[in-house]
Amino acid sequence: MGSSGDGGERSRAENPAPRPTPTSRAASLLRSPATPPSALTPDPPGALPEDTFGARLDAAINTRGLALERVCERLRGAGIALSPSTLSLWRHGRSRPRRNEAMRAVAELENVLRTPRGYLLDTLVRSLPAHHWSARTETEDPVQRVRAEMGLDEGDTVQRLLVHHRVDIDPQHRPIGVRIRRVLRSTRETVSRLGVASHGTEGVPLELVPGHGSRVGRQRSWPERGLLFTELLLDVPIAPGRIGALDYTVRPLERPAPSGDLEGGYIVHTEFPVSTIVLECRFPVGALPASAASIVRSREATARSSAEHAVDVGRDGIAAVVAHGIDEGSVRLGWTWGAA
Repeated sequence: MGSSGDGGERSRAENPAPRPTPTSRAASLLRSPATPPSALTPDPPGALPEDTFGARLDAAINTRGLALERVCERLRGAGIALSPSTLSLWRHGRSRPRRNEAMRAVAELENVLRTPRGYLLDTLVRSLPAHHWSARTETEDPVQRVRAEMGLDEGDTVQRLLVHHRVDIDPQHRPIGVRIRRVLRSTRETVSRLGVASHGTEGVPLELVPGHGSRVGRQRSWPERGLLFTELLLDVPIAPGRIGALDYTVRPLERPAPSGDLEGGYIVHTEFPVSTIVLECRFPVGALPASAASIVRSREATARSSAEHAVDVGRDGIAAVVAHGIDEGSVRLGWTWGAA
């Protein structure tokens, strides 16, 4: 079991077991804190239709009784630039919001038009394609394709300051969950959603549980690969130059059979620069591994790439490795269990 995150980070445990397939979920952004408290109270749903995004937006505008110019003026008051012509195209179904900034504008429209939370955003999330890319027909990495399909190829739009993975191992040597924290700085545009890829071994579906500050949007699952890709929607978008934190947990839906392997490990990959990676494994104090070692690989630090370093497993059951300035590479923590 393992996970990977925004902008090309990937990680996995090296001795997971199969799980049942998770279901897809849809969720929406929370309201922007820049909106006045009076605008946060939605009007009763009344006769608002359960229809397409355009029909919902048109009905919400008519119900609120605001001219398009007035709606855009209120959006500008929340720091969002949207033209009346664009709003008209959305309203009449001639175009749809897709990019991060547009999705943030839709979240703020729910405030301005006083709709129930998610009334506009949920329709966008549910209506976008939900392909299942089979390992038998997809030759390239399916995560990259889905990332592009969802418009979540962040690239250099975020600076990755910290990636912290905490892996919990049970007394039967089974990984039972990974808690992940990412600290990011937006570099060029407001970031309201991020993509997270969770990896296991073949036939090992996983579940992602968002922490405080985010919700699950669209998901793709490849059970034959033990792979799950999740769109996380941020409650508070990260404005350019600002720093935000993202927390979530990746875990199996059921406990696997106890592992009889004498070796185990967990690895974090990144395709983009990360200032600091912390990989922490927690073992039960009554079932500590006999030894542990780390390997750090980075494109810009080849001299240390082949070196394996012993890692102390404390009496509290914690083994950890900290790596700085990883340009493109990986951090691995492996361990060996004593003979039974």
